[in-house]
Amino acid sequence: MAKTVNEIVSEKICGKIKTAIKNNEPLPWQKPWVWANAPRNYLGSEYKGINTLLLDEGEYLTWTQICDLKKHNPDVKLKKGCKKDIVVYFNFKEFDKETISDNGEKVITKQSVPFLRYYNVYNIKYVEGIQSKVKETTYNHKPIEEAEQILKGYTEAENIKVKHIKGNKACYSLSSDSITLPLISQFEKLEEYYSTAFHEMSHSTMTRLGRSTSGYFGDAEYSKEELIAEMSASMLLAHCGINTPASEKNNIAYMRNWLKVLQDNTTWLVSACSKAQKATEYILEKSKNNISKGDTENDKSK
Repeated sequence: MAKTVNEIVSEKICGKIKTAIKNNEPLPWQKPWVWANAPRNYLGSEYKGINTLLLDEGEYLTWTQICDLKKHNPDVKLKKGCKKDIVVYFNFKEFDKETISDNGEKVITKQSVPFLRYYNVYNIKYVEGIQSKVKETTYNHKPIEEAEQILKGYTEAENIKVKHIKGNKACYSLSSDSITLPLISQFEKLEEYYSTAFHEMSHSTMTRLGRSTSGYFGDAEYSKEELIAEMSASMLLAHCGINTPASEKNNIAYMRNWLKVLQDNTTWLVSACSKAQKATEYILEKSKNNISKGDTENDKSK
């Protein structure tokens, strides 16, 4: 009996990951989209952690930096009505802690307690007389019809909202049953855009196919779900005939990273393949039925 595309993809990927585990190969995953204008300080370093949520895109300057620039260029000034933002960071306060040892002697040890501090910054768009140092890169792509049909057909059939937002975020929200993706122009390679979109679509089958939704970032359940979604994305790419060696390598690197949380449990990798096949078949069936329904309605209207 001939193997399906999903089965071929499963065997191929499982084999490559098992080889990577056997050879202890570190496979670094690379984020497939570009956000050159991520929030960063004027020296070029990107902000991390909660600051990425507090700040909009672009470069930020402190008041001291603005004053220093004004010394060399009198045209540098803040625009009227500008707003200031905050950057938060942890600092540590040291104090002496007194304890009594087992033999009754007084012992003083140094202790440090973290506390949150912040400072004000101004987005470069509010500063006159200086230019941004960031050169934003965008890519022009011609959408792939079959991949677009799957993406549109499935999400319309399931009433899943798809939002494209310029930024650094790709996710599926269980609470709002919606998918958020970066702009297609942020992806250097078009197949990586569809890989990302298919990955998030696969997450949306969790409740629809009865998979666990109890995981949180970094735990075993979360890792299992990531394996399923990435495997399903690979199958959908293969279905469209757009899975390139480069995108496949990145997919495998992504799965290898999450499999580490499961102590390289190849048994669960095989299980993930089975669940991914069900997710893929569900997506394709829903998409196909929706497209057929649309074609029938168009015929009736003629």
